[in-house]
Order: sequence, then C-alpha cells, then structure tokens
Amino acid sequence: MLRQADEAALSKLLIEITLLDLADRAAEGDNDVLTATAKRHRVDVAKVRKAVEAEFAAKRAKQEAKEKKLKKSTAKSAA
Repeated sequence: MLRQADEAALSKLLIEITLLDLADRAAEGDNDVLTATAKRHRVDVAKVRKAVEAEFAAKRAKQEAKEKKLKKSTAKSAA
C-alpha cells in the first residue's frame, strides 16, 4: 500500500512519462506537442481556442468595467 505522498510522486512521474512519450511520437513537423495530441484524440482545437478567447475577453471586459466604476466612485468622492 502506498502512502499519499508516494501516490502523488508516482502520479507526477506517470504524467511526465506520458508527455515524453507523446513528444517522442509527435510528427517532426509539429512543434506544438499539445496541438498534435489534441488532433490525435480528435479534439476540435479551433473550437476550444475560440471558447477560451471568449472567456478571457469576458473576464477582461468585466475587469475594465469594474475599474471604470471604481474610478467614477473615487472621482465623485474627491469632488
């Protein structure tokens, strides 16, 4: 039976071995191992990229709106 710390170390080792194996199997023309792996597992990379970009744009817009609101409230209190 493994201790919990040993399980974590073993998990990290298995992930590293898997990534190294995938990098070794990647085609010579592919510089991005993650993209090559996603294509191999039939993941729609463009769809995921668009979803992530939309999520970051929404977070950025929310942060900018929050900063504008903060600036307005500090301007009103200063006046």
